[in-house]
Amino acid sequence: MSIPTGAYEVTYQVSYVDPDGLTTPSEVLTGFTGQLGNGASVDANLDVAYEAAADAMKTSIEAAYPSFTFTASRLYRCIQTGDTWPA
Repeated sequence: MSIPTGAYEVTYQVSYVDPDGLTTPSEVLTGFTGQLGNGASVDANLDVAYEAAADAMKTSIEAAYPSFTFTASRLYRCIQTGDTWPA
């Protein structure tokens, strides 16, 4: 996924999937948040490093608990500048 315009922070989470099939939300087991820049200037290398760390985290959890199912999610926080005001 490309970094959204204005992104300044990304959060990765690993969640446990409820095996009973109920519609209850997944339980977040662990995660972390990393800074990408200030919205105007983003360090893409940091994004790649954070993703690699999240992949490693999920892989190690899956290896420790092979009979369970886990999912991962990523959330970018962005700054979007509005139009000049007053016009």
